[in-house]
Amino acid sequence: MIPAISNFLNVSIDELFEADKKAERLQKIKDELFKKYYDGFIEETVELCRNSLKEFPNDYDIMYYLFTALATWYFKFENNNDEIIELGERIINDCENYEMKMQTISQMAVFYSRFDTDKSKKLAEKLPGLSFGITNSKEKVTSIICAENAKICSREHIILSLVHELCGAITSLADVSPEDEKIAVQEKAMQVLNIIYDNGDYSSYENKIFHGIYRQMAEDYIKSGEHEKALDCLEKSADYSIADDNNHEIYSYTSLLLKYVKMSYRINHGSPTNMSYSFIHDFLLKRDIYAPIRETERFKSVIAKLEKYAKSEKTE
Repeated sequence: MIPAISNFLNVSIDELFEADKKAERLQKIKDELFKKYYDGFIEETVELCRNSLKEFPNDYDIMYYLFTALATWYFKFENNNDEIIELGERIINDCENYEMKMQTISQMAVFYSRFDTDKSKKLAEKLPGLSFGITNSKEKVTSIICAENAKICSREHIILSLVHELCGAITSLADVSPEDEKIAVQEKAMQVLNIIYDNGDYSSYENKIFHGIYRQMAEDYIKSGEHEKALDCLEKSADYSIADDNNHEIYSYTSLLLKYVKMSYRINHGSPTNMSYSFIHDFLLKRDIYAPIRETERFKSVIAKLEKYAKSEKTE
């Protein structure tokens, strides 16, 4: 087997064994670096990285360990700015590992913020937005490097993103939860939202979230035969639907944790319906699950209330 591999690669058996030994040694070095760095032996990590790069000068994992140790613990290595910059720029420009590049840009932006704010901001602009994750996002780094008001605003945007992600994860959990647990799980999602929106000032996005949760809870209550509770939820869902239809394109929050945030929402002017119309025709009057409560006065009142705000260019 070994001679066959040797012939295929056009190298001698000795060279093949030497390559295997080198790869094994490299892995041992990386394992040792991991342990030293995360056990807090930073000076030893730096020394091992520098020595290892003499043997493996093009290994980006070792470079990144060295760069991270120097940049993160810069107060231990105050005279190493040139080395930090050289390592950082090499990783950013040449490394093909996207995650490593983004992590390096993030750390370089924070590193430059101590003495070159313009360069720091330019680097931060190269980072992805919150939709690609928080850790190396433009908003997260901006919340560290910028003036106080910008820091506050960026951190509020991070909170907003976290809440929306968490709420979405909880409602997804409700979808696959046992029938007798679904409603309790959905209520947890609303509790999360209400921690953040303590003034109850919901923009279009949050109105849509509450509308969807209450509508799903209504359907779950119908399945369990609790029709009055289902109607309670439908009434609330209708209120959020109407609120969404009356929302503005630019929205400013007033809640404590979001008071610096201004959100711009794209209104789909090309849509033939608004939410109130869709709620009536795509759900309440169309889905069979609502049949057991359609003849109740409360259900008819929900329809009548929504019809005051329902708009459509559809032709029935």
